[in-house]
Amino acid sequence: GRFAAGLLMALIVMVVTSLGMMLGSFMPWIDPQRLGPLSLQPYLWGFGVMVIPNLLFIGGLLGLLAVTTRRLLLVFLGVVAFLVLWSIAGALTQDIKYDTISALIDPLGGEAISQVMRYWSVVERNTQLPEVDGLVLLNRFIWVGIGLVLLVVTQLLFKPQRQRAKKRWWQRAGKAELVLAPPTASAPMQVTAPRALDAATTLRQLGHLVWFDTKSVLRSL
Repeated sequence: GRFAAGLLMALIVMVVTSLGMMLGSFMPWIDPQRLGPLSLQPYLWGFGVMVIPNLLFIGGLLGLLAVTTRRLLLVFLGVVAFLVLWSIAGALTQDIKYDTISALIDPLGGEAISQVMRYWSVVERNTQLPEVDGLVLLNRFIWVGIGLVLLVVTQLLFKPQRQRAKKRWWQRAGKAELVLAPPTASAPMQVTAPRALDAATTLRQLGHLVWFDTKSVLRSL
């Protein structure tokens, strides 16, 4: 459910962006002769070949990281590690003899498309779209399949019930044993005067809130 909602919201963002690009082409300061006639084919090609497959893969990766770690910081670190490894793999495959490998290991498909359009002229780049075959089709097939596998694994590992967070060793060491005190006679209730909400009280409350939120963040690491 959350993955479907996230995917829908990401698609809505991309659709709104595309609508903004379409609307921008009609602005009076844009020369229509240089821009050319409006066509929906490039937008549909971009959504079908690039946007939706990439969202499936990225969503599956983030979902698997979130389910296995259950820590927001670890999800961010996993994404950073993925981007670093992706950059390193791209740098190691700059040699022309590794063109096929670099085109296939690119999870976003940009390398495969750039290789198809490497020797295109300016006119071809402005008027044509790459055919969805060869390296482009194989790249999209591989990474869509990987994204679906990640989604299936995420679904299998997901547990709807929230497990109790394990205490760290320093929290277990400092935990005092509960001792039942003998019942005592209840003391008469004393009525205290209400506290004044002055500047000092406000600052103390702010300090307590900051410390409480800081502990919550540190526990989630």
